[in-house]
Amino acid sequence: MSRFVFWDGGLGGAAEAAVATAISLGLRHPQRMLLVNEGSADFGIEEGLRQTVRLHGELYADEAIPEHGFDALLRLQASGRLSRSNFADYTVPLLRGRLDLVCGTRLGDSAWQETEKKAVTEVLAMAEQTYDWLILHAHGQPLSEVLRNHRKGDVFVVVQPHRLGILDELFADMGSGHGDQQTNLIVVISPFDPHSRWGMNNLKRRYPLSLPMVGLPHLTEFSDAWNDRNILTYFRQNPLWPKRGGERELLIKGYRELGNKLLELTASTGTSISLAEKGA
Repeated sequence: MSRFVFWDGGLGGAAEAAVATAISLGLRHPQRMLLVNEGSADFGIEEGLRQTVRLHGELYADEAIPEHGFDALLRLQASGRLSRSNFADYTVPLLRGRLDLVCGTRLGDSAWQETEKKAVTEVLAMAEQTYDWLILHAHGQPLSEVLRNHRKGDVFVVVQPHRLGILDELFADMGSGHGDQQTNLIVVISPFDPHSRWGMNNLKRRYPLSLPMVGLPHLTEFSDAWNDRNILTYFRQNPLWPKRGGERELLIKGYRELGNKLLELTASTGTSISLAEKGA
């Protein structure tokens, strides 16, 4: 089991990248994945999926007791009734048999109080027994803390905008010892300007650390699909294997490249089977 942890330091981009990467992988590979919203329901990774959640038929008033998502999973865990066999019953299926979503809490911050952290850890441990890959969105934490709390086999995806000042600071921090996790870290530039003089080759020359880097260009129709809360339909309607070199194809190519790099890293750490075995 591998965990893919997406982080953007509050600058935005990690939620979209996590969801789009999960969908792209799910459409190409048979492994079971779980997207986990560790924050409030309807926000973060759920923002682009709200239409799908509605279609699942599980909308609740503020005073209702949630019957799916993290709140329900925590109740089941507390009662001793959560198991591998029923875990998926309390998730939203995005790609049936391949990708599920755990919605965030609807009970304020109660799920993340100090007294609940052990229960949350237990729920995630059960998820790890149920799914091949977990996709997490780390927010509200500095990168040093995210890396410090890593698990064996975790792969980190650091999403940052195409701005040299921000990237200079990131790589300076990484070079000053953030990390024994540098070999399990991918830097994603989003939104990436493929026409900039600071293209991917020049960025790789500027920063000495040998970290994989992927550029995800801005695409208006992708942003519209996210803002329409319907990103899943967008990927279903557009081919994953681009035949032309337009803007859409560049974005799809970027997500395919990111997914492949994630699988390569999990294979190198011995926590997942190789790309060749997956038929990629």
